[in-house]
Amino acid sequence: MGGFVKFRAPVHSDERGRLLVVEHSSLQYSPRRVFVVTGAQPGIHRGDHLVPCLQTMVLVSGGVDVTLRDSRDADARHERLDVPGDALNLLQGEFVTYVLDGPESTIMVLAEASYLRPNESEVLS
Repeated sequence: MGGFVKFRAPVHSDERGRLLVVEHSSLQYSPRRVFVVTGAQPGIHRGDHLVPCLQTMVLVSGGVDVTLRDSRDADARHERLDVPGDALNLLQGEFVTYVLDGPESTIMVLAEASYLRPNESEVLS
């Protein structure tokens, strides 16, 4: 699982709040899509699918447990993101499942490709 690389995006904090920065130049690709997952109740599994394109998962707040496999039945690798800015690169074709700690936890995912619905041949704008 060569794509399962953990790193930390820079976070700048002061009395005005926290600024988390992801420079496109630090990624292995040019993002075409960004989505945010937040508000999940504790213990709820998200993902549970093959990663459709190269992606980077960045923890914005709270915490998340991530499980990746080369396929649905392969041995799993587990990673914990618990510091804002913690990030993982995910390879296309890896099977991902993740559990946010609760409603206060938020992840941002940058994706190399636009969203493609199953059984559709056109990319959604």
